[in-house]
Amino acid sequence: MSKLPRVLVVGGEAPGFSGAEAIAAALEAVGMKVTRAAESGAIKRLDDGGFDCAVLCPTSQVGENDVLSLEDFVRAGGGLVAVGAPGSLKGR
Repeated sequence: MSKLPRVLVVGGEAPGFSGAEAIAAALEAVGMKVTRAAESGAIKRLDDGGFDCAVLCPTSQVGENDVLSLEDFVRAGGGLVAVGAPGSLKGR
């Protein structure tokens, strides 16, 4: 039996998007271990190696350090799903 991924769901409710909780619940329903974090600053938690995948939902800000953490995470083999409202990653 294969090991299910450990997933960090980052983001919360935002204008035009109300699905972060639904996404987390769907992943948990199939047995994935999900950690929820409301703010984009939680992206730094990917640096510790405790997650296999990140789901990035609309957040207030995704700063330059967050982008660097995401790049490092993906280059090291981590999965990334970006979901959201227009402008969530404006300028990125």
